[in-house]
Amino acid sequence: MYGLFAGLTTLDVAQLTADEVEENKKVTALDQVLAAGGPATNAAVVFSALNRSKVRLAARRKVSADRNGAHAGRSAATVLLTAVGDGPAAQLIATDVEATDIALVDCTDYDAQPPANADEIDYTPTVSTIFVNAKTGARTLASTNSRLPLRPDMATASLEAMGNPQVVLVDGHNPELGLAALTYGTDPQADDPFAAVDYEPPYLRILDGGSWKPWLTSMLGFVDVAVLSGDFVAPGASSIAETVEFLRGFGITRVIQTNGAEATRWWWGETSGELAPPGVDVVCTLAAGDVFHGAFAWGCVTGSLTRESDDPTAVIDFANHIAALSTTVFGTRAWLHDYETIEREVERLLDAEETRL
Repeated sequence: MYGLFAGLTTLDVAQLTADEVEENKKVTALDQVLAAGGPATNAAVVFSALNRSKVRLAARRKVSADRNGAHAGRSAATVLLTAVGDGPAAQLIATDVEATDIALVDCTDYDAQPPANADEIDYTPTVSTIFVNAKTGARTLASTNSRLPLRPDMATASLEAMGNPQVVLVDGHNPELGLAALTYGTDPQADDPFAAVDYEPPYLRILDGGSWKPWLTSMLGFVDVAVLSGDFVAPGASSIAETVEFLRGFGITRVIQTNGAEATRWWWGETSGELAPPGVDVVCTLAAGDVFHGAFAWGCVTGSLTRESDDPTAVIDFANHIAALSTTVFGTRAWLHDYETIEREVERLLDAEETRL
C-alpha cells in the first residue's frame, strides 16, 4: 500500500532576504535553499516524513503490532508521478527526491517530436526562483510551471503494477498524469459513459486546488476532496460559497479552504465548520499550503478518514498544526528536523483515532 502523488516537480532555488527585493537591485541573501519542489512533490515529501515519524514513534513507544496494528511501525510507501526531464538540474531533482524515501516515476516523454518551430525539445526541468522576505515571511516566486512532454501510459502502467494506493493527491499541474492517477481502477472500455465518474475506489482522491486552471473541469468528476487555497475561485464565482456550490455540481461534497493564518474552513457532506491554525512566529510561508496537503493526505490514511466519515476535524487540525510548524523556519525542509514536535502531533492524531475506535 502506498500514498500516490501526481503533478509538478521543480528545482526550487530560494533566497532569504532581509527585506523586499527592489527592482534592478542586488542584495546579499541571509540564507538559501536548493531542493526539489512543486506542489505534489512537496506534499509527497511531507507524507514520507510523517511515515518516518510514525515508525520512530512506534519504536519509542514499543507498540505491539498484534495489540495495535494501526500504531505499529508499518507505513505506506510514497509514490510520485511526475516529469523530471534531463540535464544537471534533473539529476539534482532525482537525487533529492529519492533521498526522501519517495519512489519517483518519471513520465517524461523522451521520444517526443519537437514542435514545428523548434529543432529539438528542451528537457530542462522547471526551475522556480523564490525570494522570501525575512521581515514578513512572504514569498515571491517565478516559475515556468509544467513544460515537459509527457507519457501518461507510463503512469498507468506503473499503477497497474503497484495496485491500489491508500490515498491519491493531484496538484492540477501535468493534468494528464493527474487524470491517470484519479481514474486508476476505472474501465476505459465500459459501455456506460458515466461508469468512470460513478466509480468510488476504496481510498480518497484529493485535489490540491492552489488556483483555478481551465483543464480542471476534466478532472473534477473524479475528485472526492478539494483542498483549496484562498486564491482558488471557480469560473463565475465571486465567493467561496459560490465556489463550493460549483464543486458540488461535479459531485464534490467535501471541500476545505486554507487561508494562511486565518481559520481553515470546511464543508463535509451537509455539515461545515472552521478550525483556527495555531499561532506561531512566522518566518517563511514557502510551501505551507503544500505541507498542509501532504499532512492532510497522510492524516486521511492514519486517521481513517473515508467517504463515510462525518467529521474531518481531527485530520484538518493535524494538518493545520504541521503546516504552521513549517512556517517557523526558512525553507521547505528545515522544519522536518523538529522530530519532537512532529512526533507529538503524530501521537496526538493516533490517540484521537484510538479514542474514536
